[in-house]
Amino acid sequence: MLTLPAAMLLLGAQSFPAAILFRPMVPLVPQALPNLSRSRIFIAAGRHDPIVSAGQTAALVGLFEQAGAPVTEHFMDTGHALMDDDVQLATQWLAAIHLT
Repeated sequence: MLTLPAAMLLLGAQSFPAAILFRPMVPLVPQALPNLSRSRIFIAAGRHDPIVSAGQTAALVGLFEQAGAPVTEHFMDTGHALMDDDVQLATQWLAAIHLT
């Protein structure tokens, strides 16, 4: 389970103009949230994920939004495995946000 990108964002250790997170969970809750208003975040989660509950994903979305990040989330009727639809949705999202 890779939680490093989410942790780096929440700690303000690294700034990304965009982040795509598949099946993410809350890696930590920092004492103070960084300003993530310049980071756009895409999250794809599975409604039937036995490893990362929908509540965990919602909590992470909440933390990112509290930090000012615009978050796009997609819940699909899948488990923890990455699906072709995940990649297609993330690719479309990335193309649509027009990073400058």
